[in-house]
Amino acid sequence: MEIHYRQILDITHDGINYLDSNEQTQKISFIECRKNWVALCNETDGINRTFEDSFCVGWRDWFSQPQYFEFFSEPKVKVIFPYRKNLFSIFRNDRKKIRNEFIKLQWKIIDCGHTTYDLG
Repeated sequence: MEIHYRQILDITHDGINYLDSNEQTQKISFIECRKNWVALCNETDGINRTFEDSFCVGWRDWFSQPQYFEFFSEPKVKVIFPYRKNLFSIFRNDRKKIRNEFIKLQWKIIDCGHTTYDLG
């Protein structure tokens, strides 16, 4: 599932509340994401991680188009940061605005005691 970063309502230590396409409030649970992250890593790389050892809740990619965070909830939720590159967006400094929003989300996740894996 994909959502626009503007659909995020708030971020707490428990997770991210956002509006889905039906304007209903949904939640990404950081605990669920951590459990799923640990299971995925143990399955793929053979390192025996535990829930207590990992605070990762997803991954992010600034170099993708559009830039995104993907959380390991069930189902996975991808938060995208789209912008169109054209003459007007250059004058409005859209890329810088998007970068600031991307970094703001990253720091809010960190402030809540969690991390995301950098794919870039």
